[in-house]
Amino acid sequence: MVPAPRSGEPSGITDEQVHRARVAVARSSEDAEDCRLLLDMLGLVPDEDGEPPVTQ
Repeated sequence: MVPAPRSGEPSGITDEQVHRARVAVARSSEDAEDCRLLLDMLGLVPDEDGEPPVTQ
């Protein structure tokens, strides 16, 4: 079950939230391969157009 957005809150993820998520993952990663794997698992790896597959 996916929780519904609270009333009055925008649905979607901002570019700033994606950036902060990437930074948090990078800081917590053991090395570059670990970072790449975690970003990929979380859907934060940019696609061919440079956009993350996270829906905004």
